[in-house]
Amino acid sequence: MKEACEIHNTQLDVSDIESIMIGSIDSALVAQNIMLMAESNGLGGVIIGGIRNNPQKIIEMLNLPKLTFPLFGICLGYPDINQIPWEKPRLPNRISVFQESYDTEFIVEGLEEYEEITSDYYCKRTDGARNTGWCTSTSEYISKPRRPGLIKDLKLQGFECK
Repeated sequence: MKEACEIHNTQLDVSDIESIMIGSIDSALVAQNIMLMAESNGLGGVIIGGIRNNPQKIIEMLNLPKLTFPLFGICLGYPDINQIPWEKPRLPNRISVFQESYDTEFIVEGLEEYEEITSDYYCKRTDGARNTGWCTSTSEYISKPRRPGLIKDLKLQGFECK
């Protein structure tokens, strides 16, 4: 985008949140398509958001230029069919897929159901080390600031973030 702006004598503005969102959304779409392509070719994969725990290290390792930022990593490989873990349950469709308008009627009921399902899933997957579900862990995670240095790292890469 920077070079395209230079070619056309326009000013690149990365201070607007929309500019950052466009790049993030496009990156997520690319990642999802990589995962779909990988799975269709017999590969397994996982998207790693924890890469943002130390973005400066990743920026240095990959020699990323200004106005680029590591959002996530993707690990791909051939799964060991003898070690494939249980498939993680997904939110019930009735609380995540809607027709024509957003329907909140069954949200609480669906989340309670999902908490029970994922509590059982995590308990089995961790041999009892974890017995809480997705709703509990997500509400705890989202209730406090995370990655407080991220804005500083974005600014170091040239994003003004107004």
